[in-house]
Amino acid sequence: MRVSFKNGCSSVVNLSNAHRHGSLVSAFLGAMVLTACGGKSGFLGGQTARKGAAPVQGPKKADASQDAASQGAASQVPAVQNAEKPDASEQQKTPDGKVVPKAGVVMDGVVKGAPIADSPVAAAPRTETFTILAPTNKLDILWVVDNSAVMYDKIAKVEANFAAFAQRVAGDLGQSGALRLGLFSVTEYNNTLVPGFNPSKLAAFNLTKHLDVAPSGSTALDFAAMSLCPASSSKAPTGHFAAGSSARICGNQVPIPMYRGTAYGKEESIPGAFQSFLRKDARLALVFVTDGDANNVTSANFLDLLKAGGVYQPVVFTFGALTPRIDGAACSVYKKSESYISLANSTGGAAFDICADNWTPHFDTIAKKTVSAARLSWKLAVPANSIVKVTVDGMPLPEGASTVSGDIFAIKEGALPAGAKSLQVTYAPTQM
Repeated sequence: MRVSFKNGCSSVVNLSNAHRHGSLVSAFLGAMVLTACGGKSGFLGGQTARKGAAPVQGPKKADASQDAASQGAASQVPAVQNAEKPDASEQQKTPDGKVVPKAGVVMDGVVKGAPIADSPVAAAPRTETFTILAPTNKLDILWVVDNSAVMYDKIAKVEANFAAFAQRVAGDLGQSGALRLGLFSVTEYNNTLVPGFNPSKLAAFNLTKHLDVAPSGSTALDFAAMSLCPASSSKAPTGHFAAGSSARICGNQVPIPMYRGTAYGKEESIPGAFQSFLRKDARLALVFVTDGDANNVTSANFLDLLKAGGVYQPVVFTFGALTPRIDGAACSVYKKSESYISLANSTGGAAFDICADNWTPHFDTIAKKTVSAARLSWKLAVPANSIVKVTVDGMPLPEGASTVSGDIFAIKEGALPAGAKSLQVTYAPTQM
């Protein structure tokens, strides 16, 4: 068999014994070919001819001793003496600078295989320390209810269940004054443009604080953050903002890509409205009721804004749109409540279908979760890929006792030692 080369050289290879060495001949054919112009002729019976030399007529017949020697040589790995190294276009490097050749490239006398892929450089582990607050049966629950036009029937369901819910939670806490209830929604009852709560029914809610201002699905997170953070750290927007504007919320300037809805002239009453409602030794739960989704402050920055304002991370619940927009149905929804659902899932709360006929079981779930929930979750500085180590008061927490989802770290109920005061979490950040 004659093999020709791009540099003009050629070689005749005797494959008469290929039935004995077929796989070996195939494996090293590339190396044999490269030796033809620089190595010795006659490998496995082959002869070479350099460019300009007399043509090779054909392989010489090998005698028995030569054939035996050829078979012996075929059972060994050939050493390539004069292989050329690849040029720069054929080279790639590993992260530590080593050259990795492409498949089939010969380097240092050896035929290299396929190149390895560049290995990503892992981010260095981070360690954060958190204070573990003492157990408490004090609970602050703030309800933020959308007052947009299609919310009339949903507000009626809140009214129908709220008084019983308040009584149950207060009874489960078992201590007078342990529960505080806040409502962020208007009382313009039976107004088709801005449906609100019936003032005569609010008396039975036993509210600690009521802010008579109308949020919408797109602004509920904006307004909630402003109301919970100190008054001096926020300035509420007024009117319908155009795209590209911004608002000051919890000490941060937040872009307003699409501002829909207003507080109907009551914007100045929002900043810090619920600051005095919060108790430092109480757990905090937020319940959002909306048929839409947030536009400005979203699940991506809501918890960060609260943290910047000194507000402890809440557990979030939502009665929201679990499906895309529905028009002309028995229950109309404007937009799927993506941010509210995400917050509920990441903080250990729950998301309920705003179009459900019976809300009583959902109120029961909120009551149970808010009463039993301990302060067992913390927000990390950056999203985590995995947990490396967790210690509580210097002692390691057993493996499997904690979980992480994005930037929310949590300890499973019952796994936190009684009286614990300090928590240290070492984790591998997610590579961005």
